[in-house]
Amino acid sequence: MSPERQEETVKTEVEHAGGATGQTRGLRPWQPGQSGNPGGRPKVNPELRRAAQEHSAEALDTLVKVMRTGKPSEQLLAAREILDRAWGKPAQAVEVTDTARMTLVDLLVSISPALLIEGE
Repeated sequence: MSPERQEETVKTEVEHAGGATGQTRGLRPWQPGQSGNPGGRPKVNPELRRAAQEHSAEALDTLVKVMRTGKPSEQLLAAREILDRAWGKPAQAVEVTDTARMTLVDLLVSISPALLIEGE
């Protein structure tokens, strides 16, 4: 095995043993407090936005047409798009299970000994 090939093999073994993976190789992690996107979201070209807005009614008409005459799967997607734009996307339900109920008084009583120890 050539020295170059051997070095490449060792690098690969190190990467698979907890180093950088093929997906993260060459990427530098952000420093604490540093943004991964310092420029923020790219600005939309105002002319492009205006042109798109001019076609909004036609786009809605197309969605309505597909909702009425398309295949069932297309009808569903078109209807969902119309409803999402008219009423916003529905709130996602989140199930919360509370196995340990604690009142505010119970919480304060449980942390007060720690506060007394710190205050001494």
